[in-house]
Amino acid sequence: MTGAARRLLSVACLGALALALASSASRAAEEEKRRQSYTVSEPVYKRINEAIEQLGEERFVEAHATLTALSRRSLNPHEQALVYQIYGFVEHSLENEAKAIEYFLKCLALDALPAAAQLNLRFNLSQLYMAEGRFAEATR
Repeated sequence: MTGAARRLLSVACLGALALALASSASRAAEEEKRRQSYTVSEPVYKRINEAIEQLGEERFVEAHATLTALSRRSLNPHEQALVYQIYGFVEHSLENEAKAIEYFLKCLALDALPAAAQLNLRFNLSQLYMAEGRFAEATR
């Protein structure tokens, strides 16, 4: 390989490396920004916690009403995803599997939960699909 070819190859490799590093840095910055967006205001947190307590105490109608009141507020995507997720659990507890699926899909569509929570929700959704006999959808 000639000196010129070697230099050209070195420049090309360095360019590819710089591009890969820039892409990696960009993804890291996006992930950090995403992590910072997982915030819940104190008033919303209190209402979400109230709905979770009602759900745990099997006061499903009250939990649904708490979530409905909360949904009337201006919520950030993470807060809205949490509300949809809890709605899904309430509907599942009321044996309204189709509504639970609907709420879980809305939650996932926002893509506003941490990765582990999204994965857990996908697992719950798959279980609901299987319970409904919708096996093809359960394996997606």
